[in-house]
Amino acid sequence: MRRGLIRKIKQSSPRTRIAAGVLAVALVFAQPALGFWFLGLPLVLVGEAIRLWGAGYLVKTTDLIVSGPYAYIQHPLYLGTGLITPGILIMGGAPWWLILAAMAFYLGYYVRRKHRVESGRLSGIYGERYDRYEAVVPLLIPYKPPYRLPDAPEMSWDLHRVSQNSEDGTVYALITVALYLLLRAVWF
Repeated sequence: MRRGLIRKIKQSSPRTRIAAGVLAVALVFAQPALGFWFLGLPLVLVGEAIRLWGAGYLVKTTDLIVSGPYAYIQHPLYLGTGLITPGILIMGGAPWWLILAAMAFYLGYYVRRKHRVESGRLSGIYGERYDRYEAVVPLLIPYKPPYRLPDAPEMSWDLHRVSQNSEDGTVYALITVALYLLLRAVWF
């Protein structure tokens, strides 16, 4: 198990390694209180529920997915992460400036940059179908009726896809972090 985790870390992107390092430092210096833990928990749960919903539909580079959450927003996994991040920081008793800094990073870099990179890649793969989707479906905040692409296959949520998209690892990591912060809040 430990070798598998180390291999995954080595294979991850520099951005992921930096985020994991920052999280590790934040957890070491966290000063969780039970009230903050319960305040941040709903954000983490809702964020992960959105990520699970999205991961259960996602089939990377096989077909343009416009079912489930992808009919409402282009990036449900990013939205989920955008809720989880401040949730964990609140659970850990982080100062408000750290929470604001994390959200500024998320909005300024993660969404803007990844949206540009992914848009170009997906437009190259799916052409006009993706361009129509991107023009109509909101980026992160659902405010329109669900998008329907006439020639797209209608999919249903699948637990196997959650595992294929490695979201089960995210669930385990969040449970571990939440329990760690809870134990620190109660006993330290």
